Amino acid sequence: MTRLRVVTALSSASLATALLISLAGCGASPARPAAAPHGSQPAYCETSADGDAAGSSDKKGSDSAGKISADTSSRSSSDPTDHAGLTQQQIDAICSATALTGQLKNKMIAYIGIAGVGAFARHASADIQHFVTAGGFTVSPDHMLTSNDPLEQVSAFDKAISARVAAIILYPAEQTGWQEELEKARTAGIPVIVVGNPVQTTDDDHGTVDTTTAGDTTTSGDTSTNGDTTTNKSKQKTDGEEAPLVASFVSPSNEWAGEQAAEYVNSLNSSEKGAKLTGLVISGALGSPQAQGREKGWESKLSSSVRVVETQHGDWTRQSGHDLTADILARHPSTPIDFIFAANDSMAIGASQAAQEAGITPQIISIDGTRAGLQALVNGSLSRVIEYNPEMGVDTLHALTAVLGHRLDPEKYPTVPRVYRVPSQIFTAASARAALPYRKY
Repeated sequence: MTRLRVVTALSSASLATALLISLAGCGASPARPAAAPHGSQPAYCETSADGDAAGSSDKKGSDSAGKISADTSSRSSSDPTDHAGLTQQQIDAICSATALTGQLKNKMIAYIGIAGVGAFARHASADIQHFVTAGGFTVSPDHMLTSNDPLEQVSAFDKAISARVAAIILYPAEQTGWQEELEKARTAGIPVIVVGNPVQTTDDDHGTVDTTTAGDTTTSGDTSTNGDTTTNKSKQKTDGEEAPLVASFVSPSNEWAGEQAAEYVNSLNSSEKGAKLTGLVISGALGSPQAQGREKGWESKLSSSVRVVETQHGDWTRQSGHDLTADILARHPSTPIDFIFAANDSMAIGASQAAQEAGITPQIISIDGTRAGLQALVNGSLSRVIEYNPEMGVDTLHALTAVLGHRLDPEKYPTVPRVYRVPSQIFTAASARAALPYRKY
């Protein structure tokens, strides 16, 4: 399902200001519908004439792109724009959560995120904070960060425990150093939801085991999401059994993205050349969890008929993608290069420039799905873009209500999943062109 996003303003003035500043940094428009006040629901959640909740029963407003259209003939809302741009999943989650405001009212949530590190992180943070507040919770402004210092994150985490918040949402800047803090939270009875980046602990493998399917997308760009998390369900706490250090992990899948890149390369036909496909790989920063996950997925699916002449690690920048590609091509002047796989859009765009300078036109595949990447795909500089979706807000809302005892969709999630995989998609030039007007990062 293509998720075209409209995000609503936060319920408190200070949080609204902070979020609008964040959204301005990632190109989103500040003109958005207001979140429902505590104890009430948005107009689009009001019951229709037949008694069903409009947000959960009316699916007539969905267009082919997965966006809820402005046709509200079957909704009770008098304002056709109050839900325009929200996907059905987002509407269902908000309506289900705000229906629980009697139980969730006055629940204070600490969001400890990454501050000012790229458009992806800014957009992810804005999306998470929006859906948590739209769902009826309050996000404490006392734990907002002004830097990306891991020590500041730890300090904010300790403050959240001392404040006895209902739950902590942690977007960690680093994987390590969280064992003691998570044990403190567990002792205090505060569930922790980790988003974006996994953390390493002695008894929690949420970041090292990735057996879910993040999404199944055809080459036309139509996405059929798969929310199956049966292989990653958390143990239900029983008498005498400690709760897990990380209650739930919410993130798109790096491994899935790498797998899709490999599958696309496998699909390229080189039979007319009578030789193996040959190419090169520009991976991400050495040791980073994103690079490791993407490499693992790539290597697990790459056909034995494909030859990689070199793999180099870049630093996620366009310049590193350009320079590393130029160096590899210079070392293999007589080797035909059929493809270049770069681990993010920026490096892929740089690699494309280096290939053009070398007078070759390989297939270039990247991961992320930024505006720049989609535009390069439309322009023909890239061949495929596999999305790594930053819009983790609706799944975080599902996880948050679940750890507090109120599952929003018991049929989909009969128990609390250990891992919520944010569905992503594969972009072609055609689907990228359709998505660009709505891309926020």
